[in-house]
Amino acid sequence: MATKLYETLGVSKTATIEDSMSVFHLILRLHILTFLVRKAYKRKALQTHPDRLPQGSTPEDKANSEEQFRLVCASYVL
Repeated sequence: MATKLYETLGVSKTATIEDSMSVFHLILRLHILTFLVRKAYKRKALQTHPDRLPQGSTPEDKANSEEQFRLVCASYVL
């Protein structure tokens, strides 16, 4: 039973600390990338949100902003 768990996880019974550190670094990179994507999405969403247009904006400006906002929202996939 125990050997199947190791096989399922892809870890050998003789795994070393260095092996676990490389997995740790991969997980850390994934978290950093996720954080950076989320931060960039929030920044871009605030820039392109149609409700944040200045007063007196034309309907063309609003339509353009809505389209850009849709693109930003569609590109945010986690």
